[in-house]
Amino acid sequence: MDLSSLYKAFDNNPILFIVVVIVCVSLFLILIKLFFKRLKRKFKINKYKNYDFSKIDYMDGVEFENLIDAKFQKMGYKTQLTKATKDYGVDLIAIKNKKSIAIQIKRYNRNVGVKAIQEVIAAKAFYKTDTAMVLTNSYFTKPAKNLAKETNVILIDRSKLAKIL
Repeated sequence: MDLSSLYKAFDNNPILFIVVVIVCVSLFLILIKLFFKRLKRKFKINKYKNYDFSKIDYMDGVEFENLIDAKFQKMGYKTQLTKATKDYGVDLIAIKNKKSIAIQIKRYNRNVGVKAIQEVIAAKAFYKTDTAMVLTNSYFTKPAKNLAKETNVILIDRSKLAKIL
């Protein structure tokens, strides 16, 4: 098909021309959106690249979630933060090598109890993930550790988090 036959096709059918233009513009906009999404992700990862662990206790919950999200992305996970409310007990879904993790993130100034473990167990079922995890800047109560052990929930406390970050 040469250029002159393409012009004739558009001349005979202006709707075809409009459809082709709309499809091309749509594809272009999708590519731009993907580019900026990747750029945003890269900036987010770089923002928390060398994060000072001592600042963790002064963050708000959203900033702490963003830090953990960036860390998981840096480790090669595809991540999705859930909405702030009605998240069914999970803050972050992380996927790598076709394995998914439901992660409850708790920035607390006290120990994390059983409720967080119960929430992430429910979230694991709701989001149909392979694994559940509760991650905190604090520590876990003994009952929380016992429930996590019996239900195979991964616990990341302050000591483990310091090593990861």
